[in-house]
Amino acid sequence: MRFVKRVLFSVVLSMVCCTTFSRLEAQTQKGIPTDGRDFYIAYVAPSIKCGAIKPFQAVFAIVSSYYDCSVTLSYFDPAQGGLEVTGTTTHILAKNSANIQLDMNYMDPKDANGNRMNIDGEVPMYTACRIHADHPISVAYYSTGPNSGGMYLAFQTGALGKTYVIAAAPANPALGA
Repeated sequence: MRFVKRVLFSVVLSMVCCTTFSRLEAQTQKGIPTDGRDFYIAYVAPSIKCGAIKPFQAVFAIVSSYYDCSVTLSYFDPAQGGLEVTGTTTHILAKNSANIQLDMNYMDPKDANGNRMNIDGEVPMYTACRIHADHPISVAYYSTGPNSGGMYLAFQTGALGKTYVIAAAPANPALGA
């Protein structure tokens, strides 16, 4: 009877270990892990469309780290089929942060007349900013200006998915107060 209990216990233990290890393996990243060193952020356009407030608007990446690190911003050129273009490199001291202004020529491209090319944000375009560092960092997006104050925390590349649920206030499509 003891032998049967030991065999049964070892079978159950091996099943638990196998399912646990297979779950962990399914969550590991293939290739070179980024470990909080690679992020993508996108521009969140304000709802107001007034050229007079443009000089007061700006968009930043707030990057912080526990380590001394170099942070490189890259953009994607839509004219060259999404070719990655290296932007600025900023050095961040350990336990500090930096506000890095984003290049709006890539983040929110304009046509020859100065009008936004993707007004509603419904057309897929190469308008993201890639932020890469040599040590782990945290990244937040921040916009400032009239009707532009917004902020979000960026997920590292390994945590990105394809399906999201977003909690937001209901929209008011000019149907009442």
